[in-house]
Amino acid sequence: MTRRFVLDTNVVSDVIKSHAPVVNHLKASFRAGDTLILLPPVDFEIRRGLTYVGAHRQILIYSEHLRPELAWEALTDDDWITASMFWIENRRQGKTHRIWIF
Repeated sequence: MTRRFVLDTNVVSDVIKSHAPVVNHLKASFRAGDTLILLPPVDFEIRRGLTYVGAHRQILIYSEHLRPELAWEALTDDDWITASMFWIENRRQGKTHRIWIF
């Protein structure tokens, strides 16, 4: 059974910066056939941040290598509500998640 991962801005940023544990996790997910999802707000934050600091090499990595490999989805209002409850429940348990599984 394949899984669906929604990536947040920190995960995408870590991949662009070649942070080995995150890159390895994503590579394993690709090999497993998992769906890696990029949301419009994350795309906005990545492009805004990289453009602001003039990170041309990272923009290229993101735009030409990472972004095309990710599924593009917009979440519904119900998805956002579910995600917020997931975050609250896990945060209260002392857990933090940078990749959400749906």
